[in-house]
Amino acid sequence: GRLAWAVLLSAVLAAALVGPACQKDLEERTPALTILYTGALVGKAEPCGCFSGDFGGLVRIAGFVNQVRAETPNTLYVDLGDLLHEHERMGYHLHKQFPLKADMMLDALESMNCAAMVPGDFDFAAGPETLAELSEGRDFPFVLANVVQAETGEALFPASTITQVGPW
Repeated sequence: GRLAWAVLLSAVLAAALVGPACQKDLEERTPALTILYTGALVGKAEPCGCFSGDFGGLVRIAGFVNQVRAETPNTLYVDLGDLLHEHERMGYHLHKQFPLKADMMLDALESMNCAAMVPGDFDFAAGPETLAELSEGRDFPFVLANVVQAETGEALFPASTITQVGPW
């Protein structure tokens, strides 16, 4: 009995003394990882001015991303979708302007070194084929695990991507 308690007490004391030192060493060796994301920009490059809660448009977002990256080099930036359009369906009158506006929004993500985009339902407003065409040649992948092409059953986009940030 007493020997078991003595061993247990010794182990607890050793862990209490060594644990903080190991934690401090781990913190010194492990750089911080900052994850930034945007979502639901719904095709708006600038604030609409329709309510007092507007916090700026793409220019302000890009400035913030660049500021954080300057302060924290190990920064990952992703977009969570609903970037390209503000409704699930698109009226016929918008079909001609949509590719131009979408290209501009996607170019903005590229300028912020976006690591990946997860398309939202509003991004499919012009159809999956149009979205697939818009994704071609981008500096970042579109990733999505739950949409397949009707004709082939193949995934429209890869389900995942691996990105290295800093030493990781």
